[in-house]
Amino acid sequence: MISPGELKSQRKLTSAFIAADAIEVALVRRTRTPDGAGGVETGPPVEQEPQRFRLLPQEDGATARTNADGESATPEYMLQGYWDCNMERFDEFTLEDGRRFQIVYIDNRQYEIKGEAIYLGS
Repeated sequence: MISPGELKSQRKLTSAFIAADAIEVALVRRTRTPDGAGGVETGPPVEQEPQRFRLLPQEDGATARTNADGESATPEYMLQGYWDCNMERFDEFTLEDGRRFQIVYIDNRQYEIKGEAIYLGS
């Protein structure tokens, strides 16, 4: 648990870091329901309200994760959000230039939420 003073300081740093190179994206979410046979049925895509994030290249040595299709993938990017952002595993997003990504892992640190992302193509 982070002390209240440290949490306040870390959140200020998170805000400044995101603001330095912010992007605005609307995450797209699909409901995922077990199909009873070991698989998952996905619902229609639902676009969330646009939010401010910062997209960063992932450092070397990223851990392989499982994507929404059950395949192993190594995250190439990290989508940094505010501590109260609306981000879930398997959300997808598209940048203005048409590049598409999927969040494959979430790390909530109380002062920021990091989503490890894989590149899906253009």
